[in-house]
Amino acid sequence: MAIVDRLPRLSQKQALMGTFALVSGAALVVLPIDRSIELIGNTSFAATFLSYAQSDIIRLRLIAIASLCMGLVYNTYVHLQMPEGQGIALVIFWLSVFLVQNMAKAVREVSQSIEASLDPEWLISKNRVRKVSE
Repeated sequence: MAIVDRLPRLSQKQALMGTFALVSGAALVVLPIDRSIELIGNTSFAATFLSYAQSDIIRLRLIAIASLCMGLVYNTYVHLQMPEGQGIALVIFWLSVFLVQNMAKAVREVSQSIEASLDPEWLISKNRVRKVSE
């Protein structure tokens, strides 16, 4: 059996995302700092766009967390480059608030999905509650 046969099969989307991450990482190493920061800022918005396209809430939250982290890096760099007395501290504050919120919600969603997979009775009762409330 060849090594290639033992590797997991990647979907086209996974291969594209992996390639994008690899190229972005290489660009950060090769490009000057200003260009690297611009790349991080643009990638942050691209990740936000990608998160809106997700139907799975956990995946949406994880992509949003990555986007917010990149946004914090970009905006902190911009803030530090601004003249004294000017700044975008409010933007950094709100990005941090959204990051904490998404992290808390992601942890809750993951713990609920783990609980549901371990306890079939919980899943049945959850479905009954949904049907009654609909």
